[in-house]
Amino acid sequence: MIIASARPELLPQIRAALEGRLLELDGCETAPVPACCSDALAEEVLRKLMTRYRPGIARMDMPAEEIPHLLYAVERVASRAGWDDLRFVDSLNAVYEVWKSDFRSDARLIFLGIYRRALQSLIGS
Repeated sequence: MIIASARPELLPQIRAALEGRLLELDGCETAPVPACCSDALAEEVLRKLMTRYRPGIARMDMPAEEIPHLLYAVERVASRAGWDDLRFVDSLNAVYEVWKSDFRSDARLIFLGIYRRALQSLIGS
C-alpha cells in the first residue's frame, strides 16, 4: 500500500487550502460520512474513483446505473480522508474539480455533501 503524507511544514498550507475549498461548499448540505472500511476496500475504491469514475465525470459520460457505485466509492474514500494519507482527500478534490454542475446534478449534490463532511472532519482533526 502506498501512503502519501505531507511534510509537517506543509500542513498549514494544505489546511488553509482545504479551508478555502470548504468555503466554496458553503450552503451545501452536509452528509454523514460512513464508518471506515478495510485497507483493501479503501485502496480498491480509491483506484476505481480515480481510474473509472473521475474520467467518466470529466467526460460527462457516466450511465445512471453507475451512479450508486460512484457514490459508494466516494463515501468509502471520504471515510478514509485524513492527514496520515492525503491520497483520499486529494481524490475527492480531483472529482470536485471536474464535476460540472449540470452533469448528474442530483448525484453531484450528494457528492458535495459527502465531500463537505470529509473536509470538515479533516480540518477539525
